[in-house]
Amino acid sequence: MDADQGKHDKNVILHQHATLNPRPDGVMHPLFKGSEFFDPNDLLQVKYEMLRLVHIDKRPISEAAKTCGLSRPAFYQAQESFRQGGLAGLIAHKPGPHGAHKLLSPGLFHLVFPTQFCDAGRATSRIGPPGEAVWDGGVMRMGNEDGPGMPGRVAW
Repeated sequence: MDADQGKHDKNVILHQHATLNPRPDGVMHPLFKGSEFFDPNDLLQVKYEMLRLVHIDKRPISEAAKTCGLSRPAFYQAQESFRQGGLAGLIAHKPGPHGAHKLLSPGLFHLVFPTQFCDAGRATSRIGPPGEAVWDGGVMRMGNEDGPGMPGRVAW
């Protein structure tokens, strides 16, 4: 396997583990220039070296961040992540929900709400005060003293 293919494979793995540095050209630290071990594409190495520069070598935060191609806020985030989770804390986690986010699966809905309140069609189930129903994730006014509500209109 040639060197370019090996570097590509490593970058694919770094990307899969959310540790691929999006701006490796910004890393100016001498350790990352021409080294087989220190890789500017490895964001975990870059963040760790930035923390080491400040805490061990006593370099200013702004200098360490700039040398590593990162911002001062990135330093503070890395420092807090490292404090809470060690080296593993420096690995970025994908944003957003990481598990089920629905309150009830369709199969459980009928167990929680008795069948007399459920409509088998697309429609709705009565769960609020009279005149309100669940419809496509929102609350819709079904009608009032003046007449029926407008279909598709959501009342918040």
